[in-house]
Amino acid sequence: MGVKTPLKALLIFINPEFQLYQATMNLPAIFPAQINRYIDKLKLNSQPPNKKYLMLAEKLMSLHLEDIPYGRRFEYTFDELEKGVKCTSCGLFMSLLSKNNLKCSCGSIEKTEFAILRSVEEYKILFPEEKITTKSIHMFCNILNSKRSIQKILSKHYQLNGYGKTSNYEPF
Repeated sequence: MGVKTPLKALLIFINPEFQLYQATMNLPAIFPAQINRYIDKLKLNSQPPNKKYLMLAEKLMSLHLEDIPYGRRFEYTFDELEKGVKCTSCGLFMSLLSKNNLKCSCGSIEKTEFAILRSVEEYKILFPEEKITTKSIHMFCNILNSKRSIQKILSKHYQLNGYGKTSNYEPF
């Protein structure tokens, strides 16, 4: 748009409970305790807007997008996704080491119970409308553990609703 005005980029932390330890002194950041003082400084140094800046503001407002293209949800189905439990260290799929442990080619080992619970959380994020069932988690994790093992883990950490093929799990 042909506007040449100096800009200063700052990182502003607004959470009053946030604290960044060992931050360098030249870090371009404003911390919660500094926000009010920074706003007061801006007010003191500000100038009344001239015609050039008013026109810029109008142009920016005219370019405002109501529907953000990168904010759209991805369309996918359960069948399209690659199934398995991903390693927290490297992101590769893990395999069964023993009844209680999964292993990754990077050398990481994780308890099967924790890996399945992590996968349940991923499943809930990917498919918020779907019910958590033993069958769906068994298919989603794609490990050779029996459905009975997965059922025990789900029963230990979730509330069972229903019986038989219609049973599903919800958080306590």
